[in-house]
Amino acid sequence: METAGLKIDVLSDGTFGLDGGAMFGMVPRERWKELCPPDERNRIRLGTHTLCVRGPGFVLLVDPGVSLSADPEMFAIRRNPTLEESLAGIGLAPEDVTHVTMSHLHFDHAGGGRSFPNAEYLVQEAEWAAATSPHLLHSRSYRREDLPPEDRVRLLPGDGEILPGVRVRVTGGPSAGHQVLLFEDRAVFFGDLLPTIHHLSPPRTMAYDLEPRRVVDVKLSLFREAAEKGWLGFLYHDLSPDPIRIVSEGRRFRAVR
Repeated sequence: METAGLKIDVLSDGTFGLDGGAMFGMVPRERWKELCPPDERNRIRLGTHTLCVRGPGFVLLVDPGVSLSADPEMFAIRRNPTLEESLAGIGLAPEDVTHVTMSHLHFDHAGGGRSFPNAEYLVQEAEWAAATSPHLLHSRSYRREDLPPEDRVRLLPGDGEILPGVRVRVTGGPSAGHQVLLFEDRAVFFGDLLPTIHHLSPPRTMAYDLEPRRVVDVKLSLFREAAEKGWLGFLYHDLSPDPIRIVSEGRRFRAVR
């Protein structure tokens, strides 16, 4: 995707698996198993679609893949391709990345252990606090080894523009500091607010969400805005790398690719 000032590429760090029941929360297994067939351990296959955003004087990565310390057998990790290979496919090396930001710092989004030696990390204050002093309930989602070096972290106080044409908006969800990214009011990266196309119905929240009722309200508001403005929507965990457009149909929403 290209806008007046930005070029956005969707990269891959391969696929991995998470428990289907956790990904669909209160939705009965009979409802989701046909959409996302589980394996013998009840894991569904998920994508890891990092965004590379190039603008005037910067190369930004959004959600740089699954932690390198994650158990590859437990999470059925298949890095084919790796994020580094995907970067090379668009002519970039890790050294070319100037900025990295994450929807949140859970291990499957933070890319722990990656080396972007010239990058500044842009992290919400609330998210940094949650990751550095995690509650017992979320201690397995955050890993100290996944966190970027503190001297290269710029803490964000909330909503606002972080780079020319790139804005963040704090939404909550699986963490208090979860954010979505907006690109020149033409596209949105949903993070875990809309992990896959099968979560488009607002009540389809995840078991990981801290406040499901609030998540439903935020999704409704954001989806209406996306439909009204014709935003292109990028989904991190969907198996397809293709972005969507959300169409409002009364009380329901439909995704078009």
